[in-house]
Amino acid sequence: MWKFPPPITLGSRFWLDQPRQLLMTGVALLLVMMAPPAWVRSDEPDLEGHRALAAKVDQLIADLGADQFARRENAQAALKQLGLVAFDALIKAQRHPDIEIALRARYLVRSLPIRWARDTDPRRVKGLLATYSEANRADRLNRMQQLAAMPDSSGIEALCRLVRFETDHLLSKEAALLAISHVASEDATARKELANRIRATIELSNRTGAGWMLTYARTLEAGEDTVDQWQQIVDTEFENLARFPENTDRDIVRDLLRWQAELLRQLGRQEAAMDAIRRTLDLMEGDRGEIFDIVDWSLQRKAWTVIDEIATRFPIEFNKEARLVYRLAEAQRKRGEEPLALETAARALAMHPNLLERHVETAYNLMGRQMYDWSEDEYRLVIDAQETENRITLDARDLLADMLFDLGQLKEAADVAQAAVDAIDKDPRLVQQSSRAVAMVKGKAAFYHAVHFGSIGDHAKQIEFLEKAIALEPMQPDYLIAMYRAEKADKPWREATLKRIQNSADRLRDEIRLAEQTVRNPRPENRNDIAAALAQANNEFAWLISNTVGDYREALQCSLKSLELQPGSGAFLDTLGRCYYAVGDLKNAVKTQELAVKQSPYYQQIHRQLRFFKEELAKQKAGQESRPPDESADEPNS
Repeated sequence: MWKFPPPITLGSRFWLDQPRQLLMTGVALLLVMMAPPAWVRSDEPDLEGHRALAAKVDQLIADLGADQFARRENAQAALKQLGLVAFDALIKAQRHPDIEIALRARYLVRSLPIRWARDTDPRRVKGLLATYSEANRADRLNRMQQLAAMPDSSGIEALCRLVRFETDHLLSKEAALLAISHVASEDATARKELANRIRATIELSNRTGAGWMLTYARTLEAGEDTVDQWQQIVDTEFENLARFPENTDRDIVRDLLRWQAELLRQLGRQEAAMDAIRRTLDLMEGDRGEIFDIVDWSLQRKAWTVIDEIATRFPIEFNKEARLVYRLAEAQRKRGEEPLALETAARALAMHPNLLERHVETAYNLMGRQMYDWSEDEYRLVIDAQETENRITLDARDLLADMLFDLGQLKEAADVAQAAVDAIDKDPRLVQQSSRAVAMVKGKAAFYHAVHFGSIGDHAKQIEFLEKAIALEPMQPDYLIAMYRAEKADKPWREATLKRIQNSADRLRDEIRLAEQTVRNPRPENRNDIAAALAQANNEFAWLISNTVGDYREALQCSLKSLELQPGSGAFLDTLGRCYYAVGDLKNAVKTQELAVKQSPYYQQIHRQLRFFKEELAKQKAGQESRPPDESADEPNS
């Protein structure tokens, strides 16, 4: 067997005196010996072969710091030829105390060609990885996040490759965290198959993130058996943060703790999960954004008492920010302490009495958190605070009317919207200060009146106000839908309404065609705006047709197109659910509407439509006749 030459000393020139041909022959023999062994190529790792190879790689890395230049150069050439087989050792060697070894290791890591995508990868994965090597750090992290969000765990093998071969050791850990935190199947067979895919891709990598991935693979198969391993992983990373901060950062340790807490919650270990959540507090430095992040994360996990602990730790920050005080009140309400919650909410309402715009923002935020009563208090504080109307009070009235209407408080919504109209009539300059057009404000008020009168059976008033609304905003889909569904309307009214719907549909088609032409060659600065306009036009067309008459299949395609342009929009998913219902696909209607509720849980109309679809699906399964798609679901603003 060929052996390494003896170490070079100042008194020995055996190695340097050999012909260059012999030198390269020796390197070639070494590479043959160190070709990827069975553990790289087969499902059964050859641990002995791996250890032997690792020892040879370690020797070559040591030779990078040899006294003789030729020996250093030849070791570097051999390692370069080995390529990714030596990757893990070279990554570690970048931090070698011998500066020569560290510099050469860094050069080798940078020069190693890495083929991120595989022929078997899904097309979207290939697209995300095609230019990964040229991407900056932020873009790389964004691509990792997209891989983790892909359905059916289809991006996990690509993430495993990034864990193994990403040269930034922090990004390698981020890739692992994203992979272990992704939504995996609950099916035992699918989880076992995913675990095997992870093992096959990670192989015997000794990087930290790779170790996390292998533990995660075991968790997929038997979560309870890995609890202690995760505890050890978390403790080690905490120690790294304290002793070797260059090897990790607070966000990585925090996310690792959050993963541990989630696992413990799923396993029913609630006290241990709470301990993990509390441990994240030790990482906090008191930054405002950081406080909001941990508070919201804890609220989502129903860790109500943790909010009290955060408020106690950071009283100055809580006293500055009403929205944090409301979060505390929300936690108190959700754990059943309503009197205390109301007291805390009243304290938040009294903060910053002169900053009315901030109160409007807080009200909107509370609506999004489904704290509707506190949101209304904030809006009414703004409205009542001014003796004369201004832009801020007009905004507050408009947003309050929308919220009340969505909650089904129809008369109250109409009254608040009418007050905004009265204010504009008294001082037309108000709309010049606001982004709201006169026609929109007045049209909405008339529409809310119409829906209110329809709900109490006064159909004459309903039609009267619908005529006012449509005269102000002829293209508004919700007005046309309400007109189409109006009871006690005579034949001329219905014929005129059908003609309006057809005209509106034609105009929306024209808007879609124009936007499609423009979006093909937009100016870079207008690209997002044009795409948003195209998505909105598709959504409006789909909503109008699926709730009235027309080609329901065309509406479905337009709705799908809107979501291609703006994925995940709760409003657009709500429309898609309606389109599936219109074409008779009740199963997909329910499935899509559940996604809409998940994206926008604060809109009650979306909840009402979900209940309606579920009722219709139950009727279908029972063999009963379902309601025609052009009849109203139980939703006041349909």
